[in-house]
Amino acid sequence: MIREYAACDCFSSAQGNAALAKPPERTFAVFFYGLNMDAGLLSSKGVVPRDPRLALIEGQVVVLGAKAMLLRSLGGRAYGMLFWLTHQEMDTLYAGMHDYRPEPFTAILVNPGEDSRPVAAISMVHVDPPVDSKHDSAYSARWINLVRRLGIADLMPAGEGSKPFAALPIEPWGTE
Repeated sequence: MIREYAACDCFSSAQGNAALAKPPERTFAVFFYGLNMDAGLLSSKGVVPRDPRLALIEGQVVVLGAKAMLLRSLGGRAYGMLFWLTHQEMDTLYAGMHDYRPEPFTAILVNPGEDSRPVAAISMVHVDPPVDSKHDSAYSARWINLVRRLGIADLMPAGEGSKPFAALPIEPWGTE
């Protein structure tokens, strides 16, 4: 005898809804070195800045011109903020900004009271860094105030000077 079933109620409705529910989007570490170090600014752009941590990247330096730039610098240290974001949030932040690309780095957590440890992260860097760009004093003032508010300048060893950035002009070393 052959039986035909019009439908199979293989799951209860609760199980079926759970099976159809979209899993949470995966997050990954992103190192910010410009004004996006500000969690409030990220939130205003529709981004949830998860698990904020102070961090640095060795062999890089932040250079201020028209905007902040992350450039190679032998012995340099670039200080910034590490957040965990989703792909959708990164797409939102950098929509239409074709002059940036993601680059992998090893960021080192430098939060006071925590052990320093390396974290695999990406950072959005300029495809062709505008090192000849005109210095934007208003942008620089906002950036410097943010760095002070975040306590980044306080983390720098005394031997590194009093500024957590390099002044233009700077010659980046090495090429890919």
